[in-house]
Amino acid sequence: MMKMMIFGRSSFKPRLLLVVAAALVAGIVGLLGLQNSFPTGCIMTYMYPTYVPLPAPANTSVSKYGLFLYHEGWKKIDYELKLVQLSGVPVLFIPGNGGSYKQVRSLAAESDRAFNGGPLEESFYQSGVLTNEEGSFEENGIKRVNDIDGKDMNALRKQYYNHLDWFAVDLDGEHSAMDGRILEEHTEYVVQAIHRILDRYKESLEARSKNMANFATLLPKSVILVGHSMGGFVARAAVVHPGLRRHAVQTVVTLSSPHLSPPVATQPSLGYYFSRINWAWRKGYSSRKHPGLRSSLSTLSLSHVVVVSIFGGARDYQVRSKMASLDGLVPSTHGLSIAAPGMLNVWLGMEHQSILWCNQLVVQVSHTLLQMIDQKTGQPFSSPSRRLATFVRSLRSPLPQMLGWMSRSQIPEISQLARKPAVVTILAMDGRRRWLDIQKLGSDGRDHFVLVTNLVPCLGIRVHLWPERGSKEGFSVNQRVLEVTKKMVQLPAGPAPRQIEPGRQTEQAPPSGVLFLSSEDLQGFRFITLMVAPRPILSGRPPPAASMAVGQFYKPSEGRHTLPPFWIASTILGHKDVQLVENHPLLVNLTLSLSTGVLPVKMEMKTASCGIRNSVFANEDPGDLEHTSLCKLRCFPPVALVWDPLTGIAVIPNFFSETIVVDSSPALWSARRGSRETTVAILVDPLCAYNIRMSASLPSAATRFLLVHGLEIAGFAVAILLFTLMQQARAWELDYPVPSVLASMEYNLRLPFPFIYLSMIPLIIYTTLEIANSESTSSFASFVLVSIACYGFATGAVAILATLSQIILYIAASVHFFVKRRCMGWIQRVNAQIPSRVSNQLNVCSSLWVLGSIRSRPLFAVMVLSILLVFFVHPALGLIVVVLVHTCNCYLALYSHQQQNNFMLSSDEALDKQVPLEKVDNGQIASPKPIISFKDAQLEIFNYSHGLLLVHLIAAAMLIPSLVAWGQRLGMDRSLPWFLDASLSFGIILHGFVGSKLDVNTPLVPFPGSPNNDAGLSFVYALAALYSYLAGLALAPYRVFHALAIIGALTTVFRILDRRGRMKGDYSLRRRHFHRH
Repeated sequence: MMKMMIFGRSSFKPRLLLVVAAALVAGIVGLLGLQNSFPTGCIMTYMYPTYVPLPAPANTSVSKYGLFLYHEGWKKIDYELKLVQLSGVPVLFIPGNGGSYKQVRSLAAESDRAFNGGPLEESFYQSGVLTNEEGSFEENGIKRVNDIDGKDMNALRKQYYNHLDWFAVDLDGEHSAMDGRILEEHTEYVVQAIHRILDRYKESLEARSKNMANFATLLPKSVILVGHSMGGFVARAAVVHPGLRRHAVQTVVTLSSPHLSPPVATQPSLGYYFSRINWAWRKGYSSRKHPGLRSSLSTLSLSHVVVVSIFGGARDYQVRSKMASLDGLVPSTHGLSIAAPGMLNVWLGMEHQSILWCNQLVVQVSHTLLQMIDQKTGQPFSSPSRRLATFVRSLRSPLPQMLGWMSRSQIPEISQLARKPAVVTILAMDGRRRWLDIQKLGSDGRDHFVLVTNLVPCLGIRVHLWPERGSKEGFSVNQRVLEVTKKMVQLPAGPAPRQIEPGRQTEQAPPSGVLFLSSEDLQGFRFITLMVAPRPILSGRPPPAASMAVGQFYKPSEGRHTLPPFWIASTILGHKDVQLVENHPLLVNLTLSLSTGVLPVKMEMKTASCGIRNSVFANEDPGDLEHTSLCKLRCFPPVALVWDPLTGIAVIPNFFSETIVVDSSPALWSARRGSRETTVAILVDPLCAYNIRMSASLPSAATRFLLVHGLEIAGFAVAILLFTLMQQARAWELDYPVPSVLASMEYNLRLPFPFIYLSMIPLIIYTTLEIANSESTSSFASFVLVSIACYGFATGAVAILATLSQIILYIAASVHFFVKRRCMGWIQRVNAQIPSRVSNQLNVCSSLWVLGSIRSRPLFAVMVLSILLVFFVHPALGLIVVVLVHTCNCYLALYSHQQQNNFMLSSDEALDKQVPLEKVDNGQIASPKPIISFKDAQLEIFNYSHGLLLVHLIAAAMLIPSLVAWGQRLGMDRSLPWFLDASLSFGIILHGFVGSKLDVNTPLVPFPGSPNNDAGLSFVYALAALYSYLAGLALAPYRVFHALAIIGALTTVFRILDRRGRMKGDYSLRRRHFHRH
């Protein structure tokens, strides 16, 4: 039973005030964090662009979209001749939301330079290889596909086999991320553009054949699709389009593209279109036919298609890494998801637009596409395994596999220090071979070896494994000697060291490569030899300013430190320290049990000592300037390797102060949506002692909270308002005064009930369904805690919105009442001066049938107008009309309440004044009693109308992005709104007009006790709130439209039943409503 004390009160109680304050602080801090700019380290790409338009076929109608061919060069060219000379590999670029076809210029220009300049300089570092899962789709796939270092690669090092012809579609800068119809139209045009490109190659070949040109050119059979942002999803949608030619697309590369869900998942048709395309992709890799499917979504064989998704990481605020992941859509045998911070030769996180022009990434992608061309055909490899292996080899770092964070694949085998300490340091390029005794130095369980160096493998340093020590200093001819130099993995090097004074030693150089040898690698061998080349034999390269190589035998368990969740959470109150004493493992592995996707952590590394315990600096403060400078001469800069299963690896050179944050969250429940923990591996000088200071970064946590859980909060906001309407409807059913929005929200926050069953029951239902449908689950504790935090933030945000709207309405009503009182005499004088002829003309006009009908039934006329707008213009406009109607209702109720309050205060019977029921406007309050307080009746009207105003305001706001996109096309597009959006909005309109009165209430669910306790409309609101809550948890807030539309349909049914009952004289369906005075 609801308590009387919650009714009629709208002031903040302590619980609600605390929630509002927390939401306000988190929102302000989070939004300020979004404004922070971070230096990306990207190099700008320059070009000389020319865009050649491709004429449309003669038998096609004129389209507002266009297709262009890119040409790099500053000289003017003949467009027709350029089109006739097409002979390369076609690549189609698809811009994203509001993007331009001219954004192709960076990729196209670097591809042209890469082809003319030849392949990148040969690297002797270990390249990425397919894992066992990725190579499982072909028998012996890993062994065959990973072995690309043979004749093909030797020939490829001289010249690429063909160039790339870059095309781009002009989509008129439309906002495809905001409207599902625009997205579908873009897909249709891209399919046409693919066919046009392939036909153009045939026409060009025929034109060259007439001029006795080259006859041996092979026609391309497929087009490579490269899409940015929403263009990547358009590319995937085109692949499963029923009108696309068979095998016309075999390779898709996406840059910061959402795949799992739209970034702004607020339009029902947009969310449905995403679901439809993703469903087709999930079924597309199976050759079995599925009966009963729609023809447009017939199961296609996608076994020939390889998809690569490249995303910016935590610095991309528009497309989260989870959205850009291919998990669950494309199997690992055909898809690769990789973050820019973990890409070879890139190692940088970047913003949403930067990924298009960042030179490090653009160059790497361009060379990768050129490496994918087959020497025999001059076109991309026909085998999907070869194409996937090319992307893996050129883009993905093998560090996660080397460190055991990924499933270690069968890495193909690649065909001097005798000291007692387990650590060896080389600072001179003297050409000597140093011998390491594995049995002596690898004792006490130290059966792993790690080496970091800034020397280039093979050219600057070589590493061999020996079964026994050779008798000669020269290269042994023993076939059992194994060179493992090429197992070295590249690291991004930090800035070059500086020389403090001429003639003095420079600072220690940062490492640029790391070599890991496990106990399995060392088994069967007795010695490791390290041979550093002398400076004169570096193949003409300038020697490094300072050379370094540090190796160590270590025991993995000694360097592992697990930091529990409560320890990390305590860093919110103050920093915590982790000490590394001298002679610690070179590889320090910190496991943060609380993911930095939830709580980012700022880590600072300071040198405590550097092997100078007996010097005068031993007892000085670690922050001392001279001490720090001296340690920079002795200790190499640390390198951090941050690992998360979703976003991959991020390498941070010169790791002295950095905020660790990964773009995933364990609170998003799904199979592989995030990790419970974050792993930070630090390569640090073992001869130096360090102090690692850790503190939680609350501003970064607030920013990530808004970014990751924004869609969840939107769904929760609607659920909270529906819970509020549920309490108001229940009060009506129990014949209590209807509470205000804030009073209902305050009541819903009460502990233990109703807060527990309102917030926890939906969580239990959702987790039960997810556990039944998925194989792996996230951390239940993290999921519940963060979901409740989202629920609290949404409650605070809704409370702020309710308070602001209430204040605005109250001020407007008060000003209206004040002005009306002051101007009443003037209005009467003006009315008296109006000529009678004008008055008669107005009466004649009002007697017209149409105007008379509108005047007699204004709400019906407004409802018809909103329905017409929904079905024939745009659904958002119809919902805006509904919001305006609710605003008028609230305004008039407050004005009437203010007017009556002033009248009652001016009389002697201020608190006991009552009016007959006939004076209650529009019969808003149904009561069997003949007398009711007019002031209280108006207050109840305002309370319920205010709740409807807020819930429909949020629904209208969710369609505003689609309205903006529609406004851009105004005058060019005459198509009707999608039926799904219009029909759901129609249901909301019914709720707004037909269900605007609480007397539309029919008992549905009986409760024990008095028959008057039966639940009616409150039960409907409760089910709708539950569904909206689940929609928020699923990150699909557009589904709340289904709940609101069903409420509208049911209230219409209730109204019809009520009217039929009254016509028959049956008033049993109407609720009793008593007011005690």
